[in-house]
Amino acid sequence: MIGGKSAEPAFLADTAEEELILSRPSLAEAEPEIYAEYIDDDTPLQSGGWIAPTLAIVLALGSVAGLGWLAWPSVQAGLTPVALVQLVAALCIPPLLIGLVYMLAMRTSRAEAQRFGASARTMRIEAANLERTVGALSRRIEENRTALAEQTDILIAMGERAAERVRGAAGMVGDNARDIDGSIRVFGEAMDQAEKRFEIILSTLPMAHDEMHGLAQRIDAAGLLASQRAASLDTQITALAQRGREADDIAGGAAQRLAAHIARMEATSETASARLEAVTGQMSDEVDNVLDRAANAVDEARKGIATQGEAILAMLEANQAALDRAGKDSTEALAERIATIEEAIARIGARLGEEQGRGDALFAGLSGGVDRLDRELQVLHAAGMDRT
Repeated sequence: MIGGKSAEPAFLADTAEEELILSRPSLAEAEPEIYAEYIDDDTPLQSGGWIAPTLAIVLALGSVAGLGWLAWPSVQAGLTPVALVQLVAALCIPPLLIGLVYMLAMRTSRAEAQRFGASARTMRIEAANLERTVGALSRRIEENRTALAEQTDILIAMGERAAERVRGAAGMVGDNARDIDGSIRVFGEAMDQAEKRFEIILSTLPMAHDEMHGLAQRIDAAGLLASQRAASLDTQITALAQRGREADDIAGGAAQRLAAHIARMEATSETASARLEAVTGQMSDEVDNVLDRAANAVDEARKGIATQGEAILAMLEANQAALDRAGKDSTEALAERIATIEEAIARIGARLGEEQGRGDALFAGLSGGVDRLDRELQVLHAAGMDRT
């Protein structure tokens, strides 16, 4: 702002070759020599230099003791606070005066020259110490600069390796993401197929229901037909029984008429007994033939009824077997359909479990890789900080 040259380039020029490292230099080698030089240069005290301070101390103590001895009766008699303060001030004045006189006496040219020489020696010692310290600092700075350059190269190499690892991890993450995308797409296709199969199953359920309803209707129709045929058979059996009763009535009426006719013939003429016997034998034969024919007709009717009953029972058994087979076949087909659906659902669940396990393992691997990368970066950072 004042048009002068900035001090920053000069500072940078001074520190371009040497970088300042904030560390305490080791002065173990320089201090003994410095202290030895200081001890060698320091002149011993002159003989008798202790007399003046000792005399000043004795005089100060004697003045205090004398004033105290003189004031002791007054102290025993009792003093007011003001008098006590005055006594203390009086006791302090003689030592102060003695100290001032001693200091004025010690302020001589020779003492000043000695103090100046001691100060000069101290300054020379400090200058030498400073030079040694600066040399040690320069050597330490050079060593630290070399170590820092090595550490910088190492950190750059480690950073490049870490960047390569990060790029590799990013590529692996991308590949895993693509694998996950493909797995999700396959899973979606499997779900679409499963949904289509469920739709087919749901669409076939009404057909199966209609088939079962039709089968039930056919079973009802067969049962109704069987009941109708059983009713017609009952009607035929009733008609045959009625015909048997009519045949019995006819046979009974014929026998009664024959007996009346025989009675009339016996009453009419004994002469016609031979003829009557012949006629009676003929009539008996005819009656026997009629009875035989009626019995044969009844037997044939019974056989026909039994045959029709067996046929109806066989037809009922066949219908029942057909109904059982149809119900069993439809039940087995429905059970097979349900088993197929359950197997498809189980396969879908297993596939979902596998995809879930793969996804969990993938995410666990990604988390572990990121954690390892973070730990390695922290270790690198801590190592760099420790070395610098």
